[in-house]
Amino acid sequence: MSNQSISAEIGRRIEQLRLEQNLTQKQIADEVGLSTISYRKLVCGGGKFENIIAVLRALNHLDF
Repeated sequence: MSNQSISAEIGRRIEQLRLEQNLTQKQIADEVGLSTISYRKLVCGGGKFENIIAVLRALNHLDF
């Protein structure tokens, strides 16, 4: 898989976690201090690594 494909897959999985928790994109974006547009870019594979970590933390899926 290419780097872009992996990024897109991570974004897809994050979006699935959000939906399973019945949260809106705005709720997650607000919680981690992102704009809704930045969150959408993140789930399309264009997010910064630090933002991905913040979103995973907000969704309680960061096991550190």
